[in-house]
Amino acid sequence: MIDKTFKDTKKTILYTLGVFLIFSLGYFLITLVIQINADTAQKISCWLSSNSW
Repeated sequence: MIDKTFKDTKKTILYTLGVFLIFSLGYFLITLVIQINADTAQKISCWLSSNSW
């Protein structure tokens, strides 16, 4: 009985950790993409302003 509840608890903890890891990875990737896009947009706007006709 105690063994079963321990296994369930372990499974729940692992599941929670997995979900947390997936969410943090997703958040990291999204912020990275936003950062890259912001950098690119800044470079493009600098390039456009320096090459303005």
